[in-house]
Amino acid sequence: MWGSDLIAAALRHAGFTFASLNPGASYRGLHDSMVNYPDGQLDILTCLHDEHAVAVAHGWTKVTGRPALAMLHSNVGLLHATMAIYNAWVDRAPVVIIGAGGPRDAVKRRPWIEWIHSFQDQGQLVRPYTKWDDQPASAVSAVHSIAQGTFLAMEGPKGPVYICLDVLDQEEWLDTPPSVTELSRQPVIQTPGLNLGQVKEIEHVLRGAKRPLIHFGRVSRDENDWAFRLALVDALGARVVTDIRSAAAFPTDGLAHIGHPGFGLDAAQQAAMRSADCVVLFDPIDPASILTACDPGLPADRIFLISRDHAAHRGFVKDGHALPGRVTVLPVDPDVAVFDLIESFSGESRDYWDLPDAVQGVGPDAHSLAAPLAYARIAQALKNLRDQFPITLAKLPLSWPGALIPFTHPLDYLGRDGGEGLASGPGLAVGIALALKGSGRLPVMILGDGDYAMGASALWTAANKNLPLLVLVAANGVYGNDVVHQERVARDRERPLENIWVGQTLDKPSLQISDIARGHGALQAIRLDQSDPALSDTICQLARLALDQQGVAVLEVIMPAR
Repeated sequence: MWGSDLIAAALRHAGFTFASLNPGASYRGLHDSMVNYPDGQLDILTCLHDEHAVAVAHGWTKVTGRPALAMLHSNVGLLHATMAIYNAWVDRAPVVIIGAGGPRDAVKRRPWIEWIHSFQDQGQLVRPYTKWDDQPASAVSAVHSIAQGTFLAMEGPKGPVYICLDVLDQEEWLDTPPSVTELSRQPVIQTPGLNLGQVKEIEHVLRGAKRPLIHFGRVSRDENDWAFRLALVDALGARVVTDIRSAAAFPTDGLAHIGHPGFGLDAAQQAAMRSADCVVLFDPIDPASILTACDPGLPADRIFLISRDHAAHRGFVKDGHALPGRVTVLPVDPDVAVFDLIESFSGESRDYWDLPDAVQGVGPDAHSLAAPLAYARIAQALKNLRDQFPITLAKLPLSWPGALIPFTHPLDYLGRDGGEGLASGPGLAVGIALALKGSGRLPVMILGDGDYAMGASALWTAANKNLPLLVLVAANGVYGNDVVHQERVARDRERPLENIWVGQTLDKPSLQISDIARGHGALQAIRLDQSDPALSDTICQLARLALDQQGVAVLEVIMPAR
């Protein structure tokens, strides 16, 4: 067999069924093997940009929790994809990225192109925000790298890995090819849970607590894990806080849940945190900020952080936030820990403790221009849609009020993109749609016009693969996130407020979102004002079209900008 046949077979053996990619000559041999070699055939998701290829894989992992495969051409593809890789890193997504480069043997490089597309150490481009990278020196060693990389991507805290192949190793002829099964052996991952002593320690504190509070953060999409969380909360009579940066973790419309998920604690959540006499955090984003709301007198042995995320923190990237000092850290998997604890409280049930009196105040500062009435109309339409069939909110705009639509299932909402850069939304939506295809659940992506315009070509892949997907573009014709910042600066410096719009608007000419969508293969793309009485019916019609005809439908909703 050819070296690339062996590599493709190893990818299949690792459990990959598809590869998202933008075609490139540096993995021409592997591309041929994925198409033609029987034991190495993978479904190819052709993407129009390398960044989309990684975003698609990232979106798929958000639904499944399993590793997904993306392929990037040479140094140029990797340079294009770095933002999406950073998103996957911050979101702790197990994306396995296969890259490639020109021959390391300079004598064998083709003139010009294989010189400018060859780096001495290609992995250094993304080493600060990947878990691991490798540059194997043969097809056989590439098989080892794939097995090790897939294992490390899934070993918590999860994250992306990068493996760079030599173009000539793919084209090497193997007279006596080794066994892929033997080469690809991976150790068994034993997901760590609480030991007996830790369970007894937490159980003792929780049984003595009168006002326990739980924060659920990065937890699984598994329905059984969701049920265990509900059972634990009911057994303890605990109150619950979640946030909108993480995927749905607990019913936000239940009696136990406090306030509404947001980018920080609202006034009700802060008051509850101050009143709590025991706090348990299950792998939240930025635990130090959350704990600032606790009673300063609450000792560390009554505050538990159940997380292994600190193992991913490093100097180059500050996504670990501040280290919470006043806390007992238990470095175990949050979902396993819930299961370990519920066994100690099996069959028990306590009343939820009384919350403090209603408090006045606001939550965190707005992250973008708010349009509460417009978003309320969209949310009502989505609630009407959920009466017909389940939907998954793939992403929500920065200014979306968390109270608008409840999350009652682990797939109701999939959280943010991780790195908070533009262009991620469409690619993530494609991967999510791929993971949900055939489930009867429709993915709905709600994003701004800036995010859409920068990543719109990703949706061609969904159209190409007949993936049901509804995209709602909240088009206010302005970079609403930065306008908020410019307004603050202008007020602080007593500058003219009319100038905050300079360089921020997407007009003259305005973006034609619906035209762009049709050009990328949307079944239908419509433009409506947010106040149009037909808004709700149109959303429902487009959703049904996307499901029935297996494709992409886009609604451009004209939002108020000022």
